[in-house]
Amino acid sequence: MFGNESKTQAEILKMKPYAEFLRQFNTLKDVGGETVHIRIASDNIAWNEYKVIGGFELNRTYTRWYDLRFVFRTVLDKKDDLQQEKFFVYHELLTEFDEEFRDCLTDMAEDIRKKQGCMFISSLAKSCEVEAAVKAKNRFSLSYEVGCEKENAREICLQLISHDVAIFARSF
Repeated sequence: MFGNESKTQAEILKMKPYAEFLRQFNTLKDVGGETVHIRIASDNIAWNEYKVIGGFELNRTYTRWYDLRFVFRTVLDKKDDLQQEKFFVYHELLTEFDEEFRDCLTDMAEDIRKKQGCMFISSLAKSCEVEAAVKAKNRFSLSYEVGCEKENAREICLQLISHDVAIFARSF
């Protein structure tokens, strides 16, 4: 329709990192208190070689790896002498970049901070906070805290992976 190769949702979910996420997620006995970690690395790529892995563009000139981490937590919220359990998905996308791209990524982190409150994850999310930062050692971090029902965690995570792919569609 848009002139690009179109894949079905089933085909997309067979690609990395979706397939790797689902493989790990499906082995969890109870989502609460668990972690899923996926690394997409450029270890086997020549310095100027370009490779796409499941939507992530890898070129060692720009980035060495992407880490996707999902942490699932149930927290006890005390409000007006009532205790209520709330479930959260914490997601961080971390990447290491070449020093010459520090300004570009610092600007991107600032732009993401300015858009806080304007990002929609899913109607399954009760709340969503997004934070972006350039960290020490040339690392860029994009973090999400999404409140949702425990049974919706899988779909929320798949949506977050889609956001990661879209944000890094340009590579750098």
